[in-house]
Amino acid sequence: MSMRDIVIITDWSHWVGQTLTRQLALAIQAHPDLHLSSIVQAEPQHFWRQRLGHTMKWMVGELVYFCLADASLRVQTPAPTSLTHLARHLPGVRVRTGLNPMHTKNKPVLLSVFWKQRLAPEYLQRFSLCINYHNGAVPDYRGLRATAWSLYHGAATSGFTWHHMDQGLDTGPVLASGAVPVQPQSTLTEVERAKTKAAVAVVPELLTLLVQAAPGSPQTQRDKYNKLSDLSKLVDIDNPKTIDGVEVRRRLRAFGRLRLGNVWISSLRSGPHSTSKSRWALQLADGYWLPGRCDVLRATWSKWRTNLRIRR
Repeated sequence: MSMRDIVIITDWSHWVGQTLTRQLALAIQAHPDLHLSSIVQAEPQHFWRQRLGHTMKWMVGELVYFCLADASLRVQTPAPTSLTHLARHLPGVRVRTGLNPMHTKNKPVLLSVFWKQRLAPEYLQRFSLCINYHNGAVPDYRGLRATAWSLYHGAATSGFTWHHMDQGLDTGPVLASGAVPVQPQSTLTEVERAKTKAAVAVVPELLTLLVQAAPGSPQTQRDKYNKLSDLSKLVDIDNPKTIDGVEVRRRLRAFGRLRLGNVWISSLRSGPHSTSKSRWALQLADGYWLPGRCDVLRATWSKWRTNLRIRR
């Protein structure tokens, strides 16, 4: 059996893309029937800028947690890694940026890892086989922010899928899938990290199916997916009095930040209260709620900057 060339396209700016790509690349290099020819990233990585930004966010998050007991800024994601450093351990593997034309003698296999842009049919035709990693269970959680949607809907588990790619949105036949349990106190990042670890565990099975050119299991409900317009309706709330604190916390857990009127918040500290206990209290459908201390600091800073501009 001749070796099959593999091309990985990945969003290396995101830690999920970094984790999966690294493990995939090492597994392919060790496989006797596969050859990794290149890794394509969406845009050039500014590694030290990313590393410095991650370190600064971690320091600020820990300081705020220590001083204000507000955990909303604590960093839970792993530190960024360097694609250039990874390539040094992968002899013969080229690192590319952008979806440039690839001139190869034989059509390679495409592995799409956390690539957030839809690929044109003309691009997919350059490959003999196209496989995508999607961080959601199909068909219920197709599209972007799959993990967030599963948390918002209160799912007992949150899944992931390795599937063939076709002209639809995450609609191709499923090769491998899995799920992790979601606890009531689980955060978005905790669930995403658990899913990424589980997705890495099925990589050997995935590569075996790839070598065998397995057709996969067809999906149903091809027109079902989560739209960005649906997300916007949940995170942009013009009238906070139409939503209660329980629902706000539910959305914050899933999507991170919400706009309530002209204020952005990432947590609710306490409530509901019958009267406003602070100038920053938010009036919701069930009473007044106090936003997190970090949200108050951000709002104070924003108001101070606005007043400063007016004076100038």
